[in-house]
Amino acid sequence: MIHAVALVKDEHKIISPLEALEHIQIEYIVVDESFQLSQPYPDIILTVSDWRADIARVLLEAKRLRIPTLLFQDGTLDWIIQYEGEKYGGSGGATHFHPILTDKIAVIGHQSARLIASWNSKSRVEVVGFPILQEEIENAKKNINKKNIKKNGTYTVLVTSTRQGWFCDRQKSAFVEALSDLKAYFKTQENIKVIWRLARNLAKLVDVENEMSLKESKELVPLINDADIVISAQSTVVVEAMLHHKPVAIIDYLNVPQFYGTAWLINTKDQIQSTVESMRRVDSNRMLYQDYQLQDILYMSSCSIKRAGLLIKEMVQFRKEHGHTLYPENLLSYNEPFQSLQAPHRIEEVYPAIEKYFQLSKEDLVHMISRYSKENSLLKQDAKSKSFVGLILKLRKKIFRK
Repeated sequence: MIHAVALVKDEHKIISPLEALEHIQIEYIVVDESFQLSQPYPDIILTVSDWRADIARVLLEAKRLRIPTLLFQDGTLDWIIQYEGEKYGGSGGATHFHPILTDKIAVIGHQSARLIASWNSKSRVEVVGFPILQEEIENAKKNINKKNIKKNGTYTVLVTSTRQGWFCDRQKSAFVEALSDLKAYFKTQENIKVIWRLARNLAKLVDVENEMSLKESKELVPLINDADIVISAQSTVVVEAMLHHKPVAIIDYLNVPQFYGTAWLINTKDQIQSTVESMRRVDSNRMLYQDYQLQDILYMSSCSIKRAGLLIKEMVQFRKEHGHTLYPENLLSYNEPFQSLQAPHRIEEVYPAIEKYFQLSKEDLVHMISRYSKENSLLKQDAKSKSFVGLILKLRKKIFRK
């Protein structure tokens, strides 16, 4: 049995899915300035927030004692949190994941792996997935081919914020303006229901009814399922909505760099109408791109909980065998090809303009291809001829001018 100590403040839920692993016993310790490591030392130390001073102090001591340490990514990467958050690099604090203080970091997907590896030694990065979303991923797999059947003519939009909301007055003002613009637009639309799920006092500032009571995914999932489209600040909500195959747009009036892509993005008031109309059409090419982004952001090829357990086991075993924690690169292989959770996109949906030709038999299709090929060659010859004639006419005009 592996004895793991989880150093936390209020992030139990990120690590708690690992309690399902039979070979690991997790002891949670809420760290304060008085906490000290003592014998018998744990086999491994887990954490979610190495930017906290008290936790950082313990991690550095663990490094001296050669106790393996593993950091879990707690959500999608966000420029505002990374570089402008009051607890992080934007105000002179420790920049999130840049660098990490642990021996390894368990990231949620390939996109995070590439970026965090560029900030650290790539040997520290291991693609695990996101244990807190594992149950949701499994449910999404079961519902791949289920279609949402609307009970009435009402179209439902879910609008969400981040848990933090903002870190300064400028960010607050920009997001309140964005939400107010959304509210004003939807007021002009018939048969549209808007579900607002907003953190802090945003609902009061915008004067809307709020559907948030708990800051938990279990409360959020039914709202996503009830929605036809989702508009959100950059957060894990974006990924969850993608999982449920909803068209998703990030709304960001600050226009900061996006660490990952979405098929729809709203940066100004003028973009709201066209973006919402595009999302309502559920364009197949955009959904195909959204599905690709989801696969890049979130590792789903195997169970993230079991994968986290395997990483912990490998780290502990390596320490026992080698007597140190200078781990090699890629303890877990993560070079598997993308595995889409969505039903395959039909080719006629991606190319709607030629859908009528898909009813042709193979013989008829050969006849059409031969004719279009011939017509195409004739058109090319005609174009060349016209081009040559045009050149002659231009030369004649020049000659006569002289």
